[in-house]
Amino acid sequence: GSIGAGGISEEQQQKIAAFEDSFRQIKEATGLSDL
Repeated sequence: GSIGAGGISEEQQQKIAAFEDSFRQIKEATGLSDL
């Protein structure tokens, strides 16, 4: 497969976006702000 800009695939970008969204929800729920 071809590699897009930034060296990661669209599928990986979607996984990263989902992870960041989940992490943000966890951070808000726990009140973390130092990470």
